[in-house]
Amino acid sequence: MLFSRTAVPFLHLAFAALIPDRTEVELLDRLEAATWVKRAASFYRFSVPQDDGLRSSLLDAILDQSDLRDRRRELEHIFECRLGDDFRLEVHRYEKGDGIGAHTDFLSPEVRCVLSLNREWDSRHGGVWVLASGSALQDSPVYIPSLSGTGFIFGTAINSFHALSVYSGNELFGLTIRIPRLST
Repeated sequence: MLFSRTAVPFLHLAFAALIPDRTEVELLDRLEAATWVKRAASFYRFSVPQDDGLRSSLLDAILDQSDLRDRRRELEHIFECRLGDDFRLEVHRYEKGDGIGAHTDFLSPEVRCVLSLNREWDSRHGGVWVLASGSALQDSPVYIPSLSGTGFIFGTAINSFHALSVYSGNELFGLTIRIPRLST
């Protein structure tokens, strides 16, 4: 996995190829076969797996097939904090009309790794991650396409606004690996 480190609009790392292609296909097969439950509120709309056990098995596969756990010390250095060992995974499925509005997650002190998985993402369908230092997403925005196997890593903070533009394609999966921040 190759990191591209950027400080604008806030410190984040963009990456490609977190997991091998064969693992990506296996995860997509499992995600597509899962049963999903819709979740919606004023600023988000997506589905989550009905089976909570799916998250832990997907996380195990990702950690077994990536060097993310081995690079924890590097992430601690980059984000200037100590990180815990208990990685957790959130899994979202986005379909037509789904997305997430601007938010920071700053109440959860973590470093997060957001991985996009899908069969055929196309920019015409939206589903673009937007990073900005303000809630209007106007302050030095950075746009990260949801190409399968790519993503970004960031530390939750008061100014770490991120959003996923409304998606109009078939299925797009967002897997967020949450690593607890122990101290700064």
